[in-house]
Amino acid sequence: MIKKITFSFLLFVCLFLSGCNNNPQQDEHKHVFNKGVCECGETDPNYQAPHEHVYVDGKCECGETDPNYQAPHEHVYVDGKCECGETEPKKAELIAIEKAIESIVVPTVTVENITLPKKYQDGELVVYISWQSTNLSAINNYGYVKQKNYEQTADLIATLECGSYEEEVIFSVTVQAFSDEYRVAKELATINVDSVLTDSTKLPTKTLDNGITIEWVLSHPEIFDNEGTYNYPTTVTEMTLTVILTLNDIQESKEFKMIAYKESSVQKLNMQNIIDSHSEFDNGVLINLEKNDKQYLVLKAGFNEGTYISPKIETSDFDVLVGSWSAITSQETGAVELSVRVLVDGVWSDYFTYGQWRLGDQNKGISKTSSNGLAKMDEDTVFISNGKTATAYQYKVEFRRLADELVSPQLILVANCIQVIGYEQVKLDYSQISQNVVYDVPQLNQNIVPIIGNSICSPTSTTMLLKYYGHSFVKDGYAYEHEYVANIAKDYGHNMFGNWVYNVAVMGAYGEYAYVKRFVNNDELMWHLENIGPVALSVKGNMQGYYTTNGHLIVCKGYKIVDGNVIFICNDPNLKNVEVEYTYETIENVWREIAYVIDPSK
Repeated sequence: MIKKITFSFLLFVCLFLSGCNNNPQQDEHKHVFNKGVCECGETDPNYQAPHEHVYVDGKCECGETDPNYQAPHEHVYVDGKCECGETEPKKAELIAIEKAIESIVVPTVTVENITLPKKYQDGELVVYISWQSTNLSAINNYGYVKQKNYEQTADLIATLECGSYEEEVIFSVTVQAFSDEYRVAKELATINVDSVLTDSTKLPTKTLDNGITIEWVLSHPEIFDNEGTYNYPTTVTEMTLTVILTLNDIQESKEFKMIAYKESSVQKLNMQNIIDSHSEFDNGVLINLEKNDKQYLVLKAGFNEGTYISPKIETSDFDVLVGSWSAITSQETGAVELSVRVLVDGVWSDYFTYGQWRLGDQNKGISKTSSNGLAKMDEDTVFISNGKTATAYQYKVEFRRLADELVSPQLILVANCIQVIGYEQVKLDYSQISQNVVYDVPQLNQNIVPIIGNSICSPTSTTMLLKYYGHSFVKDGYAYEHEYVANIAKDYGHNMFGNWVYNVAVMGAYGEYAYVKRFVNNDELMWHLENIGPVALSVKGNMQGYYTTNGHLIVCKGYKIVDGNVIFICNDPNLKNVEVEYTYETIENVWREIAYVIDPSK
């Protein structure tokens, strides 16, 4: 065992010694590093490579700047130019505006309206264009041209906007003056005279165009001369009137055929209500009119216009007049227009018109004062001015068909109620009349109608009377019958529902013999109730403690006499229960002696 261990140790020693380098000629290798690397491949663990600059936009990350670096030029545009000479590229919006400007066509000289565009479409871009004129009297901002008798100029300024860009362009335009031919023709077209010559005929002596002279040539100066003096002929005479207009070298004329009628008059003394119908129409002048089988006045076939002129109607002295009429009209017929004049101290006032009227139109009343100051029309009433009185009146009714296919209106009557000074009072013997007279007039409350309810007492009363005489006004779009009647009775000129004449005109349009009537007292009212029928009264004041009014209409449908006391039975549209009894004294105090009347006996 010991021998084995010793042998193994010796063997190990021999092997160890044989592996050693014991050559004294071979030296140990020393590393020589060049840029951190030995030729043997070994790297220097302590080597740090020197920094090499890498420049980006003239800068290294170490902070060093490139001494040879030149920054690229950045354009700065002023008015579309850079200092380097480069022009700014145009935006799409600016290009669109330029295209829009090129598309605009505005004449430099015109007499016609100019179409001014409001926008321009360039692909998906929209250029909006607004306009302003420097001379609105020549051309307005919408391009409408207003020619005058002299030349005008105007600048039309267009402002074009697209996105955030805006440009202005100015177009200078000259509006030419009217030609002399046009001015004369235009003026001539405005001159018209009635086909009937009367003492109220006035020939224009001046033109609207101050540069034009006017001359009249009259065929019968002994009847009517250039001074406007009229002498009634002894027989009906046809006359020719020629107007001549001159401007520089241009002259034009127009001829009118007129009829001069002999003077006629009728006396209606001591009458407050003068009604013309049927045979009374024979006293006046009918122009293009005739009577139908009911004796109503209508237009002759083939004529779209006609006129009835009454004679001079001489009366007792009066200071107030209310004209009214009944004429069958509708949207399928023509229209009528009543005008009246009054004679004061031997001088006629102007004609006062109640305006053209047709059922269903927005009819407009007219208030005016006569040019000579003799009288004035206030809504529905003519008042004599300056504390004076009139001694006569005259009226005319003009018929207009409005379209060839329409039928003629049918004039049933014309009524003029006047307030005669000192008119005799009516006194009844109550023992000789009926003691109880009541008509079954339908009851309507004005206040149930929305919005206009507090203003429609007059048409509500009108509706009650018409319903009593068998008319119905159930119409689409109207919840209440008197709401519908209010709209057709309304005076759109005065924006009121209480025009007496227009309410009566509605009754007449449905064929009723209706008019405005003036009474003198309650006894005359009682006689009317007994002999004719119910009426609508115009009242003002304290209504027996129920309310006080500055103007109201009620229906008086009867009376009763109890122990010698008269009580009027009324439908008051302002009261919830409508039917009410008013004492004789109440009606006497509040009634303005004006009433709406339908006379079924005619």
